[in-house]
Amino acid sequence: MEPLPVHLLALVIGLTLAGCAASGTSSKKPSREASTAFGASSQWRSADPAVMQRDVMGFADRFAGTMAATYDELAARSPSPAAANAALDRKIGNVTAAYINATRPSPIVGLIDMIVTVTLLRHASEDPWFTEMYGADAAKVVASLATLEADVWGIGSRYLTDSQLVELREAIDRWRRDHPDERYVSTVRLADFPEARSPPPADAKGATSVFGLLFLDPLAGIDPAVREVTLAREGAERMFFYAQRMPVLLSWQSEAVSRHVLDLRPIQQLVGSATRASEFADAATSIADSAKRLPQTIADERVHAVELVAQKVAAEREQAVELVAQRVATERDTTIKQLAQAVAAERTEIARDTSQAVASERDAMVAAFNTSLQAQGKDLVSEMETASSRAVNRIAVLAGMLVALGILLATLAVLIVRRIAPRATGGADKPRRRDIAETGATKD
Repeated sequence: MEPLPVHLLALVIGLTLAGCAASGTSSKKPSREASTAFGASSQWRSADPAVMQRDVMGFADRFAGTMAATYDELAARSPSPAAANAALDRKIGNVTAAYINATRPSPIVGLIDMIVTVTLLRHASEDPWFTEMYGADAAKVVASLATLEADVWGIGSRYLTDSQLVELREAIDRWRRDHPDERYVSTVRLADFPEARSPPPADAKGATSVFGLLFLDPLAGIDPAVREVTLAREGAERMFFYAQRMPVLLSWQSEAVSRHVLDLRPIQQLVGSATRASEFADAATSIADSAKRLPQTIADERVHAVELVAQKVAAEREQAVELVAQRVATERDTTIKQLAQAVAAERTEIARDTSQAVASERDAMVAAFNTSLQAQGKDLVSEMETASSRAVNRIAVLAGMLVALGILLATLAVLIVRRIAPRATGGADKPRRRDIAETGATKD
C-alpha cells in the first residue's frame, strides 16, 4: 500500500481535530431563544464569527513564531541534552495547542481556550522546576509568554464583556490553585473546568456567564441553507489553515523523534563501539606502517654498523701494518684473513638472530592484533544486529499505529458524512412538501 501524501494526511487530521473539538464543547444544542439572548446581552464589538476566527488564527501564528524562536534559543543554551529535548517537546505541544484552539468550530470557544492556554503556560513557566531546569534563561520564556498573554487578553476584551473577563480570570486562578504541580497545561480547555460540566443555571449568571458560551451556537436562527454554506466555508478555512501549518509541526516532530532515538542506550553503545573500532583501526595502521619500515630500518642499521666496523678495522690494520710491517710481514696475510672471517661470521650470526627476533615479535603482534580485531568485530556486529532489530520492531509498531489511525480517521469521516447528509436532505424536503400542499388547496 502506498503511503498517503502529506497534504492529504494533514487534511484528514484537520477534519478529525475539528470534529473532536466540536464534540468536546457541548452535547446540547442551544435553543434559538438562548442564542438570541446571548447575542443581545454579551455586548459584542463584532457580531461576525468570521472576523473573530481570523483574529484567533492571526494570534495563533504570532504565538507559534514567538514560541519557536524562544524555545529554539532555550534549547541551544540548555545545560543538558534532556533539557534541550524538553524545550523542543514543549515548543511542539504549545504550538499544536494554539493551532487546535484556532481551528475550533466555535470561534468564541476557541478564543477563550486560547486565553486559558496562554495564561496557564505563563503560570507554569514561573514555577521553580522550570527555573531549576533552564536557569536564568527561563525568565526569557516568561517574558515572551507575558507579552502573548497581554495580546490574547486584548483580543478577548473586544468580544467579551468585563464581567465575563473577570469570571474567566477567576476560573483560571482557581484551577491553578487546585492543580499547583501541573506542568503540561497546553491541553487544558475551558470545558475541563469543573464549572463547565453542566449549563449554568438561568437564575445565577445566565447567558452572560463565560461558561454559557460553551453552549452557544453562533449560527442559530439563520436560514438552514445559509447555515450549511457558512459551516462548509468556515470548516474549509479551518481545515486549510491547519493543513498549511502541518508540515512545520511534522518537521518538529521528526526532529524530536530523532533526538530521542539518538539518546537511547543501545544507540549510544553502538556509537561508542564504532569509536573504539576506529581507534583500533588507527592503531593497526600505525603497527602495519612500523612493520613495513622495520626491514629497511634494520638494513640501514646493519650497513651503518658494517661501515663503522670496516672503518675501524681498516684504521687498526693500517696502524698495525705501519708499526709491524717489518716484523709481522709473514703473519699479516694470516691475521687479516682470520679477522675477516671472524667479522663475517659475527655479522652473519647477528643478522640471523636479529631477523628471527624481529620475525617472532612481528608474528606475535600481528596474531594478537588479529585476535583483538576479530573479537571487536563480533561485538560490533552483535550490537548492530540488536539495535537494528529493536529499531525495526519499533518502526513496525509505529507503522501499525499509523495504519490503525488512518483506518479510524477514515471511518470517522465516513460516519460524519453519512450523519450530515440526511439532515441536509431532510431540511430541503420540508419546503417542497409545503408548496405541494398549498398548490393542492388552491386547486380545490
